[in-house]
Amino acid sequence: MVLQDTRTPERRLEIMRDSHIGAIGAAGLFLFLIIEYVCLNSIPDKYLPFTLLLAPVVSRWAMIYAIFVFPYARPDGLGKAFKQAVGRSEFLIATFLTLLLAVILFPTAGPVIAAGTWIVISLAALYIKRQIGGLTGDTYGAINEIALITVLLVINMLAFNHWLL
Repeated sequence: MVLQDTRTPERRLEIMRDSHIGAIGAAGLFLFLIIEYVCLNSIPDKYLPFTLLLAPVVSRWAMIYAIFVFPYARPDGLGKAFKQAVGRSEFLIATFLTLLLAVILFPTAGPVIAAGTWIVISLAALYIKRQIGGLTGDTYGAINEIALITVLLVINMLAFNHWLL
């Protein structure tokens, strides 16, 4: 029996084309849901409505950032259409609106939440790029989920240290 090397970018992209979820994917999904649940239940009630508005906006912005900044890994695919549709103006508008909402909802901490998410997403996207040579539609979705959890974690950390205003 010959084992294929799963360490090449081509093999990783081939594995990602498979629509079946494996044990690691199922465990990752379960962990994501548990982390999200715990984070949402830990946020103080007075900040929860603002968090529920900001978290999805920042996580969608993170996808736009990743689409705009990082190369696409495949010659084709569903994510390619998004890559072609996001230009400088779309990125700048999304960034402005996201930061505006962050500052409106959390005047002092909004920029910290956005910056913390940007750092985590940049590191995640760089890691993915290194592994497969770019990003794909699947990885855009992963970026969205990583950003969502990051926003929730940062808000929790700020709230419990009494830095959230």
